[in-house]
Amino acid sequence: MENVDIIAVVVGGVSSLIISVLKRWITLDKKSMAILVLLISFLVATVIELIQNDFNWGSYVSKIAQVYSSSQVVYWIVLKELELDTKLEGK
Repeated sequence: MENVDIIAVVVGGVSSLIISVLKRWITLDKKSMAILVLLISFLVATVIELIQNDFNWGSYVSKIAQVYSSSQVVYWIVLKELELDTKLEGK
């Protein structure tokens, strides 16, 4: 795994934590939240790709998937299973 790939995975995981904290003040339905997470994945992947590879499409698509999947793994396995999401969201 390259350094850039590790960065994408870590940022995806951290984005789940940030979004859970933001849910204290922002109320979105499930579809809107899914779109927000996908947009964050695109933005993060775009920034990483432009900094590291001068925009390579194959690498870009891979980074989008890495950011999105790591955010989902952290949310569903760590935050939901351990019920940390309710604490972060202030419920």
